[in-house]
Amino acid sequence: MRVRHFVVANGTAYLVMDYYVGLSLAEYLDKQGGRLGEAIATQLLLPILDGLRAVHAKGFLHSDLKPQNIYLAKTDAGGVRPILLDCGSERQSMGERSRSLSVLVSAGYAPFKQYSRKGKQGPWTDIYAAAAVLYRAVTGETPPEVTERMTDDEIKPVLMVHPMS
Repeated sequence: MRVRHFVVANGTAYLVMDYYVGLSLAEYLDKQGGRLGEAIATQLLLPILDGLRAVHAKGFLHSDLKPQNIYLAKTDAGGVRPILLDCGSERQSMGERSRSLSVLVSAGYAPFKQYSRKGKQGPWTDIYAAAAVLYRAVTGETPPEVTERMTDDEIKPVLMVHPMS
Protein backbone atom coordinates (compact mmCIF):
# COMPACT_ATOMS: atom_id res chain seq x y z
CA MET A 1 0.00 0.00 0.00
CA ARG A 2 1.22 3.44 -0.83
CA VAL A 3 0.87 6.48 1.36
CA ARG A 4 -0.69 9.10 -0.93
CA HIS A 5 -0.73 12.00 1.49
CA PHE A 6 -0.40 12.76 5.17
CA VAL A 7 -2.19 15.29 7.34
CA VAL A 8 -1.22 16.63 10.73
CA ALA A 9 -4.26 17.76 12.72
CA ASN A 10 -5.80 17.44 16.18
CA GLY A 11 -2.42 16.67 17.73
CA THR A 12 -1.76 13.59 15.59
CA ALA A 13 -0.84 12.52 12.07
CA TYR A 14 -3.10 10.82 9.54
CA LEU A 15 -2.04 8.79 6.52
CA VAL A 16 -4.08 8.80 3.32
CA MET A 17 -3.67 5.50 1.51
CA ASP A 18 -5.25 3.59 -1.35
CA TYR A 19 -8.52 1.84 -0.56
CA TYR A 20 -8.87 -1.84 -1.43
CA VAL A 21 -11.89 -4.11 -1.21
CA GLY A 22 -11.08 -7.40 0.47
CA LEU A 23 -10.46 -8.93 3.87
CA SER A 24 -7.59 -9.89 6.13
CA LEU A 25 -6.00 -13.32 5.97
CA ALA A 26 -7.37 -13.90 9.49
CA GLU A 27 -10.92 -13.22 8.27
CA TYR A 28 -10.37 -15.37 5.18
CA LEU A 29 -9.12 -18.26 7.31
CA ASP A 30 -12.24 -17.99 9.48
CA LYS A 31 -14.46 -18.13 6.37
CA GLN A 32 -12.56 -21.19 5.11
CA GLY A 33 -13.10 -23.18 8.29
CA GLY A 34 -9.82 -22.11 9.87
CA ARG A 35 -7.30 -23.56 7.47
CA LEU A 36 -6.13 -23.72 3.87
CA GLY A 37 -4.50 -26.28 1.66
CA GLU A 38 -0.74 -26.08 1.25
CA ALA A 39 -0.85 -24.78 -2.32
CA ILE A 40 -3.24 -21.91 -1.53
CA ALA A 41 -1.39 -20.96 1.67
CA THR A 42 1.94 -20.90 -0.19
CA GLN A 43 0.43 -18.90 -3.06
CA LEU A 44 -0.81 -16.27 -0.60
CA LEU A 45 2.45 -16.07 1.36
CA LEU A 46 4.94 -15.81 -1.51
CA PRO A 47 4.01 -12.19 -2.40
CA ILE A 48 4.27 -11.32 1.30
CA LEU A 49 7.81 -12.71 1.35
CA ASP A 50 8.59 -10.54 -1.70
CA GLY A 51 7.26 -7.54 0.23
CA LEU A 52 9.41 -8.41 3.22
CA ARG A 53 12.43 -8.67 0.93
CA ALA A 54 11.79 -5.09 -0.22
CA VAL A 55 11.31 -3.85 3.36
CA HIS A 56 14.51 -5.58 4.48
CA ALA A 57 16.48 -4.23 1.49
CA LYS A 58 15.66 -0.70 2.75
CA GLY A 59 17.06 -1.57 6.18
CA PHE A 60 13.75 -2.02 7.99
CA LEU A 61 11.87 -4.80 9.75
CA HIS A 62 8.11 -5.25 9.78
CA SER A 63 8.14 -6.78 13.30
CA ASP A 64 4.45 -7.64 13.50
CA LEU A 65 3.63 -10.13 10.76
CA LYS A 66 0.46 -12.09 11.53
CA PRO A 67 -2.73 -13.06 9.65
CA GLN A 68 -4.44 -9.82 10.75
CA ASN A 69 -1.70 -7.80 8.96
CA ILE A 70 -2.03 -9.54 5.61
CA TYR A 71 -4.81 -8.11 3.47
CA LEU A 72 -6.27 -10.02 0.54
CA ALA A 73 -7.35 -7.28 -1.86
CA LYS A 74 -9.78 -8.29 -4.60
CA THR A 75 -8.46 -7.79 -8.12
CA ASP A 76 -10.45 -6.79 -11.21
CA ALA A 77 -9.75 -10.26 -12.63
CA GLY A 78 -11.54 -11.93 -9.70
CA GLY A 79 -8.48 -13.08 -7.77
CA VAL A 80 -6.79 -11.65 -4.72
CA ARG A 81 -3.59 -9.70 -4.22
CA PRO A 82 -1.95 -10.23 -0.80
CA ILE A 83 -0.79 -6.94 0.72
CA LEU A 84 1.42 -6.51 3.78
CA LEU A 85 -0.29 -4.15 6.25
CA ASP A 86 0.69 -2.30 9.40
CA CYS A 87 4.01 -1.16 8.10
CA GLY A 88 3.72 1.57 10.71
CA SER A 89 5.17 -1.03 13.07
CA GLU A 90 8.31 -1.30 10.94
CA ARG A 91 11.54 -0.85 12.83
CA GLN A 92 14.97 0.07 11.55
CA SER A 93 17.33 -2.88 11.66
CA MET A 94 20.79 -1.80 10.59
CA GLY A 95 23.82 -1.08 12.77
CA GLU A 96 23.43 0.91 15.96
CA ARG A 97 19.80 1.65 15.23
CA SER A 98 18.86 -1.95 16.03
CA ARG A 99 19.66 -1.38 19.71
CA SER A 100 16.74 1.01 20.03
CA LEU A 101 14.09 -1.41 18.78
CA SER A 102 10.98 -1.33 20.90
CA VAL A 103 9.52 -4.55 22.22
CA LEU A 104 6.54 -5.49 20.03
CA VAL A 105 5.19 -9.02 20.04
CA SER A 106 2.18 -10.89 18.73
CA ALA A 107 1.81 -14.13 20.67
CA GLY A 108 2.52 -17.15 18.48
CA TYR A 109 4.10 -15.11 15.69
CA ALA A 110 7.06 -13.39 17.39
CA PRO A 111 10.43 -15.14 17.84
CA PHE A 112 12.12 -15.18 21.24
CA LYS A 113 14.62 -12.46 20.31
CA GLN A 114 11.74 -10.06 19.83
CA TYR A 115 10.75 -10.28 23.50
CA SER A 116 13.69 -8.18 24.66
CA ARG A 117 15.10 -4.80 23.65
CA LYS A 118 18.50 -6.49 23.67
CA GLY A 119 17.42 -9.37 21.43
CA LYS A 120 19.33 -9.29 18.14
CA GLN A 121 16.69 -8.76 15.48
CA GLY A 122 17.00 -8.86 11.74
CA PRO A 123 15.20 -10.18 8.68
CA TRP A 124 15.14 -13.58 10.39
CA THR A 125 12.59 -12.28 12.93
CA ASP A 126 10.13 -11.50 10.12
CA ILE A 127 10.88 -14.85 8.44
CA TYR A 128 10.07 -16.64 11.71
CA ALA A 129 6.74 -14.79 11.80
CA ALA A 130 6.05 -15.67 8.14
CA ALA A 131 6.65 -19.34 8.95
CA ALA A 132 4.26 -19.03 11.90
CA VAL A 133 1.62 -17.51 9.59
CA LEU A 134 2.08 -20.41 7.17
CA TYR A 135 1.78 -22.87 10.08
CA ARG A 136 -1.45 -21.16 11.18
CA ALA A 137 -2.84 -21.26 7.65
CA VAL A 138 -2.27 -24.98 7.07
CA THR A 139 -2.97 -26.32 10.56
CA GLY A 140 -5.75 -23.97 11.64
CA GLU A 141 -3.92 -23.32 14.92
CA THR A 142 -1.83 -20.36 16.05
CA PRO A 143 1.61 -21.66 17.05
CA PRO A 144 2.20 -21.72 20.81
CA GLU A 145 3.90 -18.61 22.15
CA VAL A 146 7.66 -18.98 21.87
CA THR A 147 8.18 -18.36 25.60
CA GLU A 148 6.08 -21.49 26.28
CA ARG A 149 8.01 -23.50 23.72
CA MET A 150 11.36 -22.71 25.38
CA THR A 151 10.80 -25.27 28.14
CA ASP A 152 8.25 -27.66 26.68
CA ASP A 153 7.94 -27.54 22.90
CA GLU A 154 4.71 -29.30 22.03
CA ILE A 155 4.20 -27.74 18.60
CA LYS A 156 2.67 -30.21 16.20
CA PRO A 157 4.93 -30.94 13.22
CA VAL A 158 3.52 -30.21 9.78
CA LEU A 159 4.53 -32.30 6.81
CA MET A 160 4.21 -30.27 3.63
CA VAL A 161 4.79 -32.26 0.48
CA HIS A 162 5.83 -30.65 -2.80
CA PRO A 163 5.70 -32.79 -5.93
CA MET A 164 9.00 -33.08 -7.76
CA SER A 165 9.15 -31.06 -10.96
